[in-house]
Amino acid sequence: MSGWVSIPKSALASTTPEEAFAVLDIYRRADALGWAPLRLTERSCCRSWRMGNSRFWSLLATLEGLGLIAVVKGGRRVQTVVTVFDPKARHKDKRSGLQNVAGSSSDISESAVPIAAPIAETSVKKKEKNQYSLGVLQVWNHWRTWHPRAKERPPVGHASLIRGRLAEASVAELQLVATWVHEAPGASFYRDKKKTGCGTIYKANKWADRLEEAQEWQQPTPKSKEPRWATQEEMDERRRRAQRW
Repeated sequence: MSGWVSIPKSALASTTPEEAFAVLDIYRRADALGWAPLRLTERSCCRSWRMGNSRFWSLLATLEGLGLIAVVKGGRRVQTVVTVFDPKARHKDKRSGLQNVAGSSSDISESAVPIAAPIAETSVKKKEKNQYSLGVLQVWNHWRTWHPRAKERPPVGHASLIRGRLAEASVAELQLVATWVHEAPGASFYRDKKKTGCGTIYKANKWADRLEEAQEWQQPTPKSKEPRWATQEEMDERRRRAQRW
């Protein structure tokens, strides 16, 4: 998997520059999952993309209207399922239908997606490459920072858990939760009970709560004002006023 993701030109042309990051993130997540359906939460996406709720649904409606995605809107405590159609596959079907008509232009643009430093690839089977995407390995290697004795590649069950969370959040957010569990004072429960395993951190149960607490922990706390002590002149003035009464 390279650091480039194919995105239809119409997706970028029909959205505002402020929404470009959200479009890139949607296609990056879908590409990491092999174009499997994404499970998104309105709250998490709005926070990651820095947009309001109405703008979030407007963006999904725009992409769905272009025929680029299919949206099954969720309800209370029910995630929204977004199916992103592979632009390369759609482009191949379009070219086969036109039979390579001269002058037909491509509808695919290669857009760079900011991701962490690439992981050194070893010679593995094609089956393994499909099973362990770059995003899964990045999350796993970050978790191994506190568990150096763990295997270089995640077990199938752990890889499936990470892949499921990547459908709801970004690689950076998954890495943040791992850091929060291992270092945050408010997450000492996990360390005291020895619940810092990958299977515990990335399970679906209460995942949204762990992500929210990690994000709140990451935000800088406002500096408290130092108490100001009254001067001797101010104290004398207060005594004089008290005597008048």
